Amino acid sequence: ILVNDASKTATLNTNVTLQYNTAIVQPDTAASRYLVSNSGTLNVAGANLTSTISGTTYERAITNASAAQTVVSSGTVKAYGIAIYTTSTNATTGTPAVKVTGGTVESTNSNAIYNNAAGLVYITGGTVKVASTVETAIYNNSTGAITIGASGSTSTTSPAITGRVYGDKTTSGLITVNGGKITATTGSGVVSKGSITINGGAISATSSYAVYATSNADATLTITGGTIIGTSGLGISNNGTLTLGVNNDGTISNSTPIIKGETYGIKNYNTFNFYDGVIKGITGAIDGTITDQE
Repeated sequence: ILVNDASKTATLNTNVTLQYNTAIVQPDTAASRYLVSNSGTLNVAGANLTSTISGTTYERAITNASAAQTVVSSGTVKAYGIAIYTTSTNATTGTPAVKVTGGTVESTNSNAIYNNAAGLVYITGGTVKVASTVETAIYNNSTGAITIGASGSTSTTSPAITGRVYGDKTTSGLITVNGGKITATTGSGVVSKGSITINGGAISATSSYAVYATSNADATLTITGGTIIGTSGLGISNNGTLTLGVNNDGTISNSTPIIKGETYGIKNYNTFNFYDGVIKGITGAIDGTITDQE
């Protein structure tokens, strides 16, 4: 077990597998077991951190404390349970709670990254993934934010997220996709009860909706670019306010964003503002009513 003091910066830059055999049990009902407890700045730069202990999804490779930052630039962070669990409140792109620029963050039975505070999880490169039997790769359980791809990104391949990106708080918490590739084989690609903004990238789901604004009327889904494909169902299921494109910008784009569904491209249950883009579906393009149109 490595404990990184708040006054220090730990940089792991060797090809090492850290393994422990003794559980660290907090004085509550849940066991918290981890390889690294970080209260400062932890840089994973070529190291291989692998927790091989199995049995419960509380097993963690890295626990990130309230003012901590974990940066993964190369190497591997892997766990049976949560690979990186963060309660950090660092919330800027310059100093986020968790930043992945390269390498691999992976869980075989739980979430690769679990954000349980107001901090930012900022993924600009590398791979974040879960096993094919696990639904959610990145889980936002608080008022924090998840950003995939740097602002202005045009990449549809990097970063690569395998598994769902999920926001589990009503009207709070923000998911932004600027670029990269999100592929979900179990469940939807991007889901939120709060706010989703998609500016670019490629999002696909093979067993459910590619993007889902859940059954919360206050949920917002704003899409200005990117490609969204539901290969076995809907491209988008909207229960909140969906805005596709930009209103009154002087042009109407018939090339981006691109929404495709195996059934409908979009199924709308609430408010749908349609200003730009292409919507396609085998059954039909849209199931539901368009609220406003340019």
